[in-house]
Amino acid sequence: MKKSLIVASAIVLLGACSSSDPEQNQGVMITEKSTDVVDCNILGVFNVDPQSLDSDNGKQELSQRVISLKGNAVQLIPLTTAEPELVSAHVYQCPEAS
Repeated sequence: MKKSLIVASAIVLLGACSSSDPEQNQGVMITEKSTDVVDCNILGVFNVDPQSLDSDNGKQELSQRVISLKGNAVQLIPLTTAEPELVSAHVYQCPEAS
């Protein structure tokens, strides 16, 4: 029961910090949808606290970490095992829009 409550809380928090449209922060696309990164190359994965994404500072820190990995997009995926209070941040290098 406790684990499912934590997972539900993480999903609600993640949903509250983003909309269905990708968000831009410092030139980095932040999204939850896999269709936004379908033509991109994955560079790395790390976990992040979804509550930190509620603030502009937290989003800037996320963007800086993505940029340091030479990425320009990040997909946030709620974790359902191991660390359900976190989300998985998948960093991508996507083609520039022409």
